[in-house]
Amino acid sequence: MESSKNNMKKILIVLFGFSPSSTVRGTVFREEFLKNGYEAVFFQTHAALIGKLRQRILGWPRFLRLLIDIPLRLLNLAYICLRAMYLLTLVGSAHAVMLIKFCPPWLIPLIHARTRGRLLYEFDDPMWLDSFIGEKAFLKLIKHADYVSTDNTLMAEWVRRHHPENVFVVRGPAQVEVFEGKKGWRARTRNRVVVGWVGSRSTLPYLDVVVPALRRIAAKRSDFVFRVVGAGGADLSKILQGIPHEIRDHYDQQGMVEEVLALDIGLFPLFQNDELSVYRGTLKVRIYMSGGATVVSSNVGLVGEIINQGHNGLLATSDADWEIQIETLIADHALREKMGFEGYKTVLENYRIEHCFSDLSKGFLERIS
Repeated sequence: MESSKNNMKKILIVLFGFSPSSTVRGTVFREEFLKNGYEAVFFQTHAALIGKLRQRILGWPRFLRLLIDIPLRLLNLAYICLRAMYLLTLVGSAHAVMLIKFCPPWLIPLIHARTRGRLLYEFDDPMWLDSFIGEKAFLKLIKHADYVSTDNTLMAEWVRRHHPENVFVVRGPAQVEVFEGKKGWRARTRNRVVVGWVGSRSTLPYLDVVVPALRRIAAKRSDFVFRVVGAGGADLSKILQGIPHEIRDHYDQQGMVEEVLALDIGLFPLFQNDELSVYRGTLKVRIYMSGGATVVSSNVGLVGEIINQGHNGLLATSDADWEIQIETLIADHALREKMGFEGYKTVLENYRIEHCFSDLSKGFLERIS
């Protein structure tokens, strides 16, 4: 057994925090690495306890929150630096190193200088935008990477303008396997329709796209509730005024599955003519589909490549579209179930973990020696 393990290629996967990307671009592949003969070692640079404490105080009064948050930030920084120093002692023993998304630009040249294997930088958001780390810092990251992988073809095309070789796409797994066997969505018989949005405090501004339509629908009918998941302690009372709603501030992986399974309709609003919206991937759409929720999404970026209008979901390009599409689905149970099932089939046939791991394997793992 020990001899077999010694013959396995060691892949060091470095996770910089506990964002969803750490799961869908990293730990979700744990079993696939093993099945395909790789020894995967996952290394976390952040402290889970500090992250949870900082999350808990988000809704506190500003002065009190800062009083607690500043020492936590300093403690977190010290912890990350210590973990980074330890990481540098490990990279030399790996056949390959994967850095997931939030790698500090100052760290990657140090890792590159010490690793004897190939280095992959992996990300799923347009990190070159100022809302993330900015173009200068991002270009430093990819400069020191042997390979770069990303979530979709639009971001891959941007990267190739600066890093012409070894750039490829790894589809983000919708984790449909987690939803399999939990087919409560097939037998929903509630008296009210649950329309939902799953996101984070940083993506709350996208609600501005859909709230006016929901408010008009609420003025006409009372058979639905709008559930906001991931508000992060934000006060949404004014934004959601006039709309029957429920709010869940925080969620983990299990909570996300529970929430999506409870939805009848999943909303994915984005801003038109917005660079961040254009480059955003379709993972949230696929997660809704995995749980059988019928998706209504902005027709921005690559969403139209996964949603076949009127077959496995609906697309909206205007405020009027949002009102018509959502109200149509609220009123028609059979249509919701039909589209929900077709969406589920879409991810089952194209976005299982094994499908997405094959992208990583062909683009990187099979090419390392």
